[in-house]
Amino acid sequence: DNLTDKIVVPLETSTIFFSILLATTFIIWYYYEKTLSIHSVFTKRREIFYWLSVLFTFALGTAAGDLMAEGLGLGYAVTGFIIVGFIVIFAIGWKLKLNHVLSFWLIYILTRPLGASLGDYLSQPAKYGGLGLGATTTSFIFVGGILAIVAYLSITKKDVIEKEQNEEIKEEIKQDTNRSGILQTAIVVILLVVVGLTGYHMRQSQLRAVTNIVSAPITSSSTNPAQQSTLGDLSDFRTIAQDSLNMVNAGNLAGAKIRIADLEYEWDNAEARLKPKDPNKWAEIDSANDKVFRQLRAVNPTIDGSRSVLEILLKLLD
Repeated sequence: DNLTDKIVVPLETSTIFFSILLATTFIIWYYYEKTLSIHSVFTKRREIFYWLSVLFTFALGTAAGDLMAEGLGLGYAVTGFIIVGFIVIFAIGWKLKLNHVLSFWLIYILTRPLGASLGDYLSQPAKYGGLGLGATTTSFIFVGGILAIVAYLSITKKDVIEKEQNEEIKEEIKQDTNRSGILQTAIVVILLVVVGLTGYHMRQSQLRAVTNIVSAPITSSSTNPAQQSTLGDLSDFRTIAQDSLNMVNAGNLAGAKIRIADLEYEWDNAEARLKPKDPNKWAEIDSANDKVFRQLRAVNPTIDGSRSVLEILLKLLD
């Protein structure tokens, strides 16, 4: 999020970057330990590799999930369904003797963007396509789910590896070290890259087609400065920003905080349509938006500070 919001690194770049870091971690881990099995993580060095994998998995999941939901305009619900579909495919593959270690890590990686999509769907207001439970209630739901699972496993001992299972684990590790496991991994990774790039290209083509349809030609008779932007008609965003500024000037910071949420939702939804037109201008306005959001959502927002960032945003929208 910091890379995207503050340094304006494209989601495509961060997705590729963290994919490379994660793949590099797995390669080095396998080179030294000869297995990536979760059941083999009982030494300090293997734990270091494991936690590095967790770190890069979370970063990759966030970048890839945001790229699908926001960058490609699929939305959180559709993104969640797509990820669930892939998880089901790999779970079926595991049942059909797909390499166990490969299956585990593929599903493990996919749980990150799935959790983020589900969290956003639960917490976002109904007018934004969510269930409107709010961040606090959604957090309690997830914490409750975690506690319930931990309690269940602690009482039932379902996660305890019995002696008779040790042979299965040895076979899993053996499977991970043979050539068939490496070959399966190579094939699956190549297929995922091909499917991902194909889907990305098709979605971008759809977005470009939509952009060409909705982009009205700029005429000399246009009197609205917001309509003359290289990004097209930004008047709807300007209206929300102006409403928020009016509330700030009236001393209604709480109302401005609520109204500015409309800007965040509409701007994110329009990213896939607007960004291809002028990435630099889009990034400039996106950065100004983030400053407005942070100011109005601060613990102690000020009228002067809120007015300042909103006025800067309005100038950019003009």
